[in-house]
This record gives sequence, C-alpha cells and structure tokens, in this order.
Amino acid sequence: MRTRIVLGAPSPLGLRPPAEGRIPGTCRQPAVFRELGFPAAIDASDAGDVAAPAYLPDIDAGTGIRNAASILEYSTSLATEIGLLLDRQACPIVIGGDCSILLGSM
Repeated sequence: MRTRIVLGAPSPLGLRPPAEGRIPGTCRQPAVFRELGFPAAIDASDAGDVAAPAYLPDIDAGTGIRNAASILEYSTSLATEIGLLLDRQACPIVIGGDCSILLGSM
C-alpha cells in the first residue's frame, strides 16, 4: 500500500479580489485541516505547503485573467512537488486553495 502524504496548496490565485482586510478561506484550508487532525485521521504524513505567489487583483489586459502568470508558476511548482511524491511511490493528497490548484494536480 502506498504511503499517504498530505500536501497543502493554499492558493487564492483564481479568486476574485477579497474584501479589503480579508483573507480568503482557501488560504487557511490546509492549516485548518491539519488543526482538525486530518493527516492523522487518514494515517498520512505531511509534506507541508507549496507557497503561492502574491495575489495581484488587476486583470491582465492581454489575457483578461487575474494572476495568469502566477497561476502558471504555481501550477508548475505544485506539479513538481506532486511528481516528487509520486517518485517516492507515495499517494499525495492535495488540500487547499481554489479550483486553480487542479491545474498543477492534474
């Protein structure tokens, strides 16, 4: 049986800008799962988080997307970390962020 390893992906890069002074829940999700004992509950070790680049609220004129370059950068970093876990014959369980983390996970 493969070793389960939790990997946090606390990225808000695909979201609309939050209200001023607020931090999206997607940024806190991996930490909350850990506080609630999720890794232990599924008999998993913890690989920590893949830190997301800074969120930029402006829409890119060329693509019409917020954070397009950062989403690409983050997806690549997340895919690399998942690949390293797979190379170790682990079963990565990615928790965190908004739907844009699916790009790196796939």
